[in-house]
Amino acid sequence: MSINITNAEEVKEFTEGANRKLCPDVPSEMSKENVLFIIRMVFSEMCELACTVTESEEERDALLDEALITRDRCTNLKDTYKTTTDLIAAQNDALVDSWYYSLNMAAKHGVNLSSIFDIVHAANMAKRDPVTGKFKHRESDGKIIKPKGWKSPDVEGEITRQITQGSWN
Repeated sequence: MSINITNAEEVKEFTEGANRKLCPDVPSEMSKENVLFIIRMVFSEMCELACTVTESEEERDALLDEALITRDRCTNLKDTYKTTTDLIAAQNDALVDSWYYSLNMAAKHGVNLSSIFDIVHAANMAKRDPVTGKFKHRESDGKIIKPKGWKSPDVEGEITRQITQGSWN
């Protein structure tokens, strides 16, 4: 019998293995450095997305600039939250909203992101050493060393499958 675990639990498993430490069992506040990191990572992925619809670096940058200039502006700064719980809730509401927008955009274009997530997650977990079951890290920068024979996720193959067989099957 197979046990279904959530995407969050799958990512936790990867995060703990890759970072070589356990994730906390209770919510905690994100630091400014953590928030900068996630903004940078998500912005980098949005830059990749912008590249798929633009013909030049200038056009790409103009599209990203327009998104930044025309965004909804948050006015609830840190000191407006009465408790740490309120602050943690607001931080995670923002993460879920960005996740939801991504799922929504994909669904509007007939793409089932859950099956693509599964493929990407499997490829990430396949970075573990097949002998030890642990992630190996490069000494110089801590980057995960991919084992011999590791294959990148076949997102193109999954999109082809969704085109030919349907996204929700």
